[in-house]
Formats: sequence, structure tokens, C-alpha cells
Amino acid sequence: MRPAPSTAGAMTLAASIAMLMGIAGCVTKNPQQIFRHEIRRHQDQAAFIPKIPCHPAAGKQNEWGALAGVLNYWGRRVSPVALETRFSSLPSGLHPYFTQAAGLAGEMKLWASAASLPLEALKIRVKAGVPIMTPLQDRLLDFDSRQYVIVAGFDDVSQKVFLIDGTPHGTIQDYGFFLKKWSVQRFAALQICPPSAPTWTLSGAERLSRAGYYYAQGDYASALQDYRQAVVMEYAPAEALIGEGNAYRSLGDYEKAEEAYRSAIAADPRNGSGYNNLAYLLAERSKNPSEAVALARQAVVLDPSSPFAFDSLGFVLYQQAQYKDAEQAFEKARSRARSHPLDVREAIAVHLVRNHLKSGQRHLACQVLADLMRENPQYQAPDEFRGLLSE
Repeated sequence: MRPAPSTAGAMTLAASIAMLMGIAGCVTKNPQQIFRHEIRRHQDQAAFIPKIPCHPAAGKQNEWGALAGVLNYWGRRVSPVALETRFSSLPSGLHPYFTQAAGLAGEMKLWASAASLPLEALKIRVKAGVPIMTPLQDRLLDFDSRQYVIVAGFDDVSQKVFLIDGTPHGTIQDYGFFLKKWSVQRFAALQICPPSAPTWTLSGAERLSRAGYYYAQGDYASALQDYRQAVVMEYAPAEALIGEGNAYRSLGDYEKAEEAYRSAIAADPRNGSGYNNLAYLLAERSKNPSEAVALARQAVVLDPSSPFAFDSLGFVLYQQAQYKDAEQAFEKARSRARSHPLDVREAIAVHLVRNHLKSGQRHLACQVLADLMRENPQYQAPDEFRGLLSE
């Protein structure tokens, strides 16, 4: 019988190849490992935020992969697919991407602030452990090349940034190349984080943005602090004063709210919101009715497309038993609120129902309430409307 050939040599060769491949695998590092290795000896001039999930690119421009990565980093459980499904139902162009992202962040108890940032400001935020989302684009009109990334690190020594961009382990880019692509989008940046996360001195824009976040969350005292600080910094003084007035009103300090609204009007007589909010406040308190009407009409003149201005005008007239004129104002408010959130449309409809009841037009009140119930079957009507539901 022919002896079987020895396999010792083959086994030795296979083992050698396996060993070499193993060694090669050990020394081959991915971009994230390379970046972290490079900055470890000069961390005072660099930063890296670990544990940001690297989702595969999701969406035409990785918009959902980037957003999911930031939200996941802050402990919010959401997938790129879930984000794409949620926002794909919105009419195209109705809500800009950063607006969508900021709105979702607020729902998840995170503060979002969009701004145009210089590179130094971006690095300060990354150094503080806050990942920054930025859009990159090759050329101005080359929209197909736009890509959303997360800036998760920087290195001033090698002049590089580390980006989470939909690839498995991220990408390292030179400052120059990164800035060239970022500049096409005018250095737009979106930071999403808990409101207590910033360790840097907030800008006036950030103060105003965070105040809005606190107000939306019902934390009126914290909102007031940020609004007042924005006023001191003289950033958008009319807007900050209006926010200050809103916070005081929500806290029940109506005198200070009125003072803030009057200061807002003085700071910018062309801002209709100051007139609008002061008119509503006066009407709520049955104070200076003639002034309230004049203020509400001025708000409509300054912002004729605003449902809020017409709703306030209607409310002021309703308070003075001018039901016919109030009805016209409320109807104009309804027509201008069609693209606004449901809660805005509901508030206007409630005002109109009450006005119809006061003017003796119960059948019209029933129609408006029926429309409201069709639009939102889960709507909980106020007790005063219970009798209308059975008619």
C-alpha cells in the first residue's frame, strides 16, 4: 500500500499563515483606534468623545444615522430606521432637518441648539463632551454630496478631526478638507445635549435657545433665568424680553410680565409678538380694554399671517362682548393655523366655540366642535361643551 503523504509540512504552513494573519490583525487599527492613539500624549490639545454609536449611513445624506448616534449617546433608544419612518410622512420641505431634529430632542428631554459655529467654538463643545452634528457638502449646488456627520474629536497637533460618518469606524479628516466642505453649509452646527451639560460660557443665542427649551418643558423659573441673562447680554432684546414676559406670566407675576412686554415693544416697535402678548395679558385681566384692542390690532398689522395675532384680537373683542367682530377674527385665525400644530388649532377652535355660545349661535358652536372632534377623535372637550356633543 502506498504510504499516505505526510501532513506535517502542510499543517506547519497553515499554522504559520494563521499566525501571520493574526499578527497582522493585531497591528491593523481602524481610524478610531488610530486617532485615539495619536492624541494620547497631548490630550490638552485634543479631545475625543468615546462610545458614540457608529450607525451605518441611513437616509440620503446620513441624516438619520447621525441623529440616532447623538441621541443614543445621551441614552435615548431610537434607531435610524425609526427616525426615517417618523419623518418621511412629513411634507417635503415643510420642516427643515435641524428643526425636525431639535423638536425630537425636546420630546426626549434634550436641549438642541442650532448655530453657525467657528472651529474654535466647535472644539470647545467637543472638549466638554458634547458631540456636534454638522452638514458637509462638496460644492454649493451639489446637494447630492451633502452628508451629515458627528464631530467626535479633534487634534490641534496633527490638525485633524474625527468624524462619525456612517462608516464602520469613523473617518479622520484634515482641518482644511473638513473646513472646506463645512463652509459650503456656512458652518452650520447642531448640538444636542442635556441642558446642564455645557461647561462653557453660553452665547446669547444659546441662552435664548435653552430658555425656550426650559419653557417648553414647563420649567418656567429656569427659563426666566436664561431669558434675563439674554436680556443682560443684549442678544435679540425684544425676543428675550417677550420670553421673559411669558415666563413671568406663567409664574403668575402679571405685573412683571406686563413690564417685560412693554419693554419688548420699546426695544423693537416692529415686533408684533410684544403687542400681541401684552394685548392678551390685559384682556385676561380685564385691564385697559381700549388699549388691549389697539395693541391687538397693531399686532395684526405687523404680522397679518399670524394665527396668534388674530386669535388674540378675537379674544380681546370677545372679552368686550363684541362677538361678531370676534367671530371674524377667530375665523381668520383658524384659516391661518392650518399648517400649525394640533394644539394651536384646538385652542383657536375652543375660543370660537365659546364666542358662538355667547352670541347665541349654538348650531355654529356644534359645527366647530364637531370639526374638532373629527380632526382629533381623542380630544377631551371642556366640561362646558359636554352638552354640545349630544346635539
